[in-house]
Amino acid sequence: MKKLSLYILTSTFILASCGGGGGGGGSAPVAPSNPAPVVNFSASSSSVATGVAVTLTWSSSNATSCSASVSAGSATFAGTKGTSGNEDVVVVYGTNTFNLSCTGSGGSSSKSVTVEGTQIFDESAFVPLGQTKTYKGFVFNKQEGAVGCFASIEMDLTNNDNFLSISNYVVNEWRNISYRSSLSDGLKLRENFITSEGDTQGTFYSIPTTDSALNGIDVSEVQVNPYTFEVTTFDELEQFSADISVDVDYGEDGYGYYCNPDMNIGLLALPSTSATKDDSSFMGTSDNGDGYTFLYIVSKDYWDSYASNLPSESDIFSINWADLDLFTSYRSNPNIAIDTYGFKVNSDIAEYANNGPTNRLQTIIGSRRTDSISVSDNSIWIQDDYITKYLFNQEDTWSSQRLFLKADINSDCYQSERSYYNCNIYDLEILFFTPDKEELIGFKLGGYNGLSEISNVKIMLNNDEE
Repeated sequence: MKKLSLYILTSTFILASCGGGGGGGGSAPVAPSNPAPVVNFSASSSSVATGVAVTLTWSSSNATSCSASVSAGSATFAGTKGTSGNEDVVVVYGTNTFNLSCTGSGGSSSKSVTVEGTQIFDESAFVPLGQTKTYKGFVFNKQEGAVGCFASIEMDLTNNDNFLSISNYVVNEWRNISYRSSLSDGLKLRENFITSEGDTQGTFYSIPTTDSALNGIDVSEVQVNPYTFEVTTFDELEQFSADISVDVDYGEDGYGYYCNPDMNIGLLALPSTSATKDDSSFMGTSDNGDGYTFLYIVSKDYWDSYASNLPSESDIFSINWADLDLFTSYRSNPNIAIDTYGFKVNSDIAEYANNGPTNRLQTIIGSRRTDSISVSDNSIWIQDDYITKYLFNQEDTWSSQRLFLKADINSDCYQSERSYYNCNIYDLEILFFTPDKEELIGFKLGGYNGLSEISNVKIMLNNDEE
C-alpha cells in the first residue's frame, strides 16, 4: 500500500511538471518558494496620557523569530521577541513609534504602530509614574531674632500612583546670611559650616524624614498639555500649584534642623517647557508665625546640564530686569503681581557710603550701583536707586550658592557726612540665577535691619527679551 501511494504521488508530480507527457527536452521542475512572514501588530490605544502603559500585541506566521525597536519617542520596546505575544509599554510625551520585524525562511516582514503620548497637568508632568527623579535647589530658613540659614539640597521625588513622596533628602551646604557679631562689616554669606572634620567640602549628608509629600496638583482644574500651553495672563499661570509637606526627624521640638526645617509650603509648580527639555521646578515661601521658609528646586538633570556655565557677577550687568512678586500659601493657589519698576545693575562700584552705622555702610561699599527702571519702556526712573552685591565667596569654587543681595537705599547714603542725614537700607532681597541664567529667582529677606519677619518669592525676568 505504501509503494502504491508513493507511485501515485510521484506520477502526479511528473505529469503536473511535464504537461502530461509528449516529446522530451522539457524544462527542469521548479520547487515552490517559501512564503514570507506575515506580521500582525497593534496597540491597545492610539493615544494615552504620558506615563500610562499601552499593551502592544503581535502575532506572525511563517516566522521563526522577531525583534523590536522604537523609532520615535524614548519609550522602551527593544530586543528579541517571540513570534507572538504582548507587552505593556509606558508611553512618553509626543509620538511613540514601535516597530516589530519578524524573520523566517522566506525573508523578513515588518509592521509599526504609533501611539501619541498626551499630557494633562498632574504629578506625572514632574515625575513619570512609577519612577524616581532628583530635584536640586535651595532652602532658606529664618526665625525671629536669629540669622537666616541658606542650605543647598537635593530631593528624590518618587511617583506612586500620582502621589509624590520624598524618597531621599540630602544637603551639602549650610551658610548663614549675617553680619559679624561685632557688626563691623556688612551683610554677607558666611562660611559653610555643615562639613564635618575630615570630610571634603561639598559632602552630602542625609536629612532624615518621618513623613513627606509633594502633591496638591489639581487635575480637575488644569486639563492642559503643559508642553504646549501658552500662558497669556498671570491668572492662567496661577493655576499651576502644588504643596510640599516634610516632617524632619530631628530633635524633640519637632522643628527639624534649623537649616532644614519641617515644611508646609504652597508652591508655584512649573512643568517642563517642552517635551525635550526637562526643566520643571517648584518654588514658594511659608509664614511660620515667627519667621519664614523659602524653597526652590528644579530638575537636577537640567541643573547639571549647565554645571560648566556657572553664573558670575558680570552676568547680571546692564540687563533690564522686570520685578515679579510671587505669594504662596499652603493649599492655596499662588498669586503673582508685577511691579511698575524694575532694575538695571551697573558695573560702577559704590566706593563709599556715609551717614549710617558701620555695618550698614559696609553692606553698601563694594556693591554695584543699580538704577530703577520703568518696566513699560526700560527707561531709567531713578539713578543709583538700589545696590546689588555679589555674595559669592570666590574661594569656594565648588559651591552652588552664587547669590546676589539687592537692596533699596536712600540718597543720604551718598551724601557727605552730616548729622541730619540718615542712610537707610531696606527692601532686602536675595537673588540667584536659574541654571540657564535666563531669570533671577529669590526671596524677600525679611528680619534684618528691623524689617518684619516675612518673605515672598521674587522672580526677575529679562525685560529686554519679554
